[in-house]
Amino acid sequence: MRGSDAEHWFRRTAQLPPAELVPALAAAGFGAIYLDRYAYPDRAASLEAELAKLLNTPVLESGNKRFAFWSMVEYNKASLFNGRYQRLK
Repeated sequence: MRGSDAEHWFRRTAQLPPAELVPALAAAGFGAIYLDRYAYPDRAASLEAELAKLLNTPVLESGNKRFAFWSMVEYNKASLFNGRYQRLK
């Protein structure tokens, strides 16, 4: 994977702000976002707030609240219907 197109895509996509990240993930066929809150200094509070607004779906949490999960199913359906998909090149 090192130096591959997949690695390049992953590195660029991971740096996107949520408003660009969510459509890029949808266009790539992702069905959910899984987040490790321990990977963020603020336990991903600001990121979660933005994801909640964009996805308009409740977050599911692990028992210890470390992990958060959002389904993208409804977002993807709406995006497909409204033509909001865009490719990240």
